[in-house]
Amino acid sequence: MVEPHTVQCKRTFNVLSNNESLYNSWVATSKLRQSVICKQIEIQQLRQNLKLYTMPFLNVWDEAERGHIVSLSETIVSLTSSTLRLPLVDGAKVNLQSLEDAIRSAADVMQAMTSLIRYLVTKVC
Repeated sequence: MVEPHTVQCKRTFNVLSNNESLYNSWVATSKLRQSVICKQIEIQQLRQNLKLYTMPFLNVWDEAERGHIVSLSETIVSLTSSTLRLPLVDGAKVNLQSLEDAIRSAADVMQAMTSLIRYLVTKVC
């Protein structure tokens, strides 16, 4: 026959063991929750740093875009005025050297714009 005292000791031991397991589970859960919170804060800081990092590039892009728009507008005006000066009637004569110079000048402007755009794209990307 088992003594009542022994049964009570076993129950007490089981309760304490269960309480310890519950406590350890609570500690592990708390540590995991703390880890998740720390990771969320870290992600938020990384997002803010990314925003701060990209802001100067957006300013550079805005300045470059303004310059590009001005250059493009001037090029359109120059090309339009060059083509409008061409006589388009029967018997029209052209100075081939002047025509070649005008076309070469327009091509040089377009090449300069292409180089500038490529340069700015490498700075932004």
